[in-house]
Amino acid sequence: MKKPSLQYSLTCLGVDERHGPPSFNYVFYRLPLASFPYRFPADAGFFLVNAWCDGEGEFKQRVVITAPDGQTTLLDTGQRPFKLESPRSLDQSIWFLQGFSFPIAGFYPVKVYLEDQVVLEYAIEAYETPS
Repeated sequence: MKKPSLQYSLTCLGVDERHGPPSFNYVFYRLPLASFPYRFPADAGFFLVNAWCDGEGEFKQRVVITAPDGQTTLLDTGQRPFKLESPRSLDQSIWFLQGFSFPIAGFYPVKVYLEDQVVLEYAIEAYETPS
């Protein structure tokens, strides 16, 4: 078994898988919102995508998003298994975060785990658009 590398982790507002490999639409790291608290409608949200490569075997990943205080958990995907047949394999995991809430403007830490170790940390900035 060879541990994989996280090739990328991104957030976007759309994923199109109709014509082969997925296309990611409206990739963002900053998200302009009309006001706070902001909650996506029940049938809307955003996508979080992780791609793993250069590994072999069965693994578990997990993503945690916290509020700007860094303490309040807003999303915990729990352990999600994936498998890489060979080091040349690629696994893309796509989560649709339907109805997600941003209680206040600020930077929302995102942590990506492989097994139980953090392999990447980044932030989504949610900010209020000028009226």
